[in-house]
Amino acid sequence: MKSAADGHRLRTPGPLLDLVEHLLRGLAGVPDAKIVILISPELNYFQHPHTQLKDLAAELSLNIPGAPSFPEQLGFIAIPYSQGGSVFTNTIIFHELGHFVFEQLSKWDDIAGPAEQALKTWSQFSTLMPADQQWCRDRLRSWAEETFCDLFALGLVGPAYAFASIELFSLLGILDEESSKDFQSSHPAHGFRFREHLIQLRSHGWWSEIARLQTDHIKLIKERSALPETTYRFPEGPKRLIRCFLRMRRSIRKLVHEVIGNQLETLTSFRKQRLAIQECLLNGVVPSALGETEDKDIRVAIINASACVYLASLSKLVQKVRGRSSHNLADRSEMARRLEMWTMKALEDCMLLTGRR
Repeated sequence: MKSAADGHRLRTPGPLLDLVEHLLRGLAGVPDAKIVILISPELNYFQHPHTQLKDLAAELSLNIPGAPSFPEQLGFIAIPYSQGGSVFTNTIIFHELGHFVFEQLSKWDDIAGPAEQALKTWSQFSTLMPADQQWCRDRLRSWAEETFCDLFALGLVGPAYAFASIELFSLLGILDEESSKDFQSSHPAHGFRFREHLIQLRSHGWWSEIARLQTDHIKLIKERSALPETTYRFPEGPKRLIRCFLRMRRSIRKLVHEVIGNQLETLTSFRKQRLAIQECLLNGVVPSALGETEDKDIRVAIINASACVYLASLSKLVQKVRGRSSHNLADRSEMARRLEMWTMKALEDCMLLTGRR
């Protein structure tokens, strides 16, 4: 309760969260969804499973007359307290939103069959003890859910999510080449994750829009996704389990498409408005008036266009201010803060303008 109370609008990216809930409610099965943001002391993002809370509320209602039922579509996402004012890094919230949808809609049931089929290709699986077999199933479920959430986030908010992932993983020091080969008990290897990122960005048309950006983020996506699958490792268990998981990829991609559709309007809006958004930002202007266009929702386009400015054109923005140097870390940091502030203001203004229209 304290974490939720701390997550008020002055400490969280309110306009971004409005967009999160707007996009969430547009998905089939969760039209009344509500997300509660918690403030975390850790430099990471979490989705707190809510099924147990529902069960607990049901138990309490048996003993407390008139006890209210637990809201049917309520999710809990924790963000680092240090990232409250961020737009770009906080697009990772969309990944955690994927966990909420995966749990709320019981999407594991849709791919449990392909998981069992994949395990049957492992001849020694049937000789394992029942507890070990269940452990293997749990690993496939964890890896499948994390992959689903990655592709879910990319589908809803575009490449800005991939860029934010790189920023966070770099801060945590877990993005070097060797670490990117390792599957963990709860997460697939970063090399695998960025390979899936690249495949989806290409298939959805985003990659052709961002591939020429002069930024290390594009280079890193290419390098990590190019790691051979034969180099993947699983220090905590049998490597053969990785091969079983790789057989599930198409089922996971199909599941993501069934949940979110192709989201083509988002890319179309980005293509139409990208130059106008970036011209505004590079001149220190909040691109609010673009909210009056007939595009269904331009806010995702604003986030991605702003992220591209942040990654590839921040030096140009710094140099336009008299007395500032693009080689000065403090000047770059201040301009990055202002860029995020302008982006946040644009998201808020566009929401207001869209509502008025």
